[in-house]
Amino acid sequence: MTGTRKPMKIMKIAGKELSALIDTGSDVNLMSWQCYKSLTGCKYDDCDVVLTGLGSTRIRALGQIITSVSVDDVCYRDITFYIVQNNAIPCSVIIGQQFLQHTVMVMDGSDVYFMLENENWLQCVACVVSDFDIIGREVSPGVQRAVGELVTSYQPVKTREAPIKLKLHLKDDIPVAQRPRRVALKEQIEIDAQVKQWLQDGIIRQRMNNKRCSGWNEC
Repeated sequence: MTGTRKPMKIMKIAGKELSALIDTGSDVNLMSWQCYKSLTGCKYDDCDVVLTGLGSTRIRALGQIITSVSVDDVCYRDITFYIVQNNAIPCSVIIGQQFLQHTVMVMDGSDVYFMLENENWLQCVACVVSDFDIIGREVSPGVQRAVGELVTSYQPVKTREAPIKLKLHLKDDIPVAQRPRRVALKEQIEIDAQVKQWLQDGIIRQRMNNKRCSGWNEC
């Protein structure tokens, strides 16, 4: 699509800075033959791999290398690249799922950021130190103090009753029921715990008739 920037990332491979295309649709990492020849200290190994691209185009890899990749001062070791002819790919390096599956990738438009998959990056994003006064200074000190006390002392409390009434219109007088059936011991423990909680919360109550127990009945 014209006018759309492709997600590119500067990487160091064998000490050389290269601009790589981030392609989440590619299963493998690719490198052009010209790019491989520009690297020092890398020797490719023969491989019998045939790659399939758009339009079911089939390309045989010239070889493969296993090397380290440095991105944003983080080194990733033993990354496999398949070497292909220069005209087989639109750029020098394509980063695919072989690399991406071991990282957390964040995209902001065409900008790409990588983090190790074991980093607790979400917690870091959520923890922000701010010096802003959320109450503001346009109101009186008494109002500021009252609002601050409400914020610090607030605790969510559940209620037994909701301000909603529901009326069901049935098509007949046949009661809605289900035959008793056996359940596994683990399921029975969970059912008993749930019923006990509903009894404590007043959602259901136990009702007995003159003949036998009718079971748990909804209020």
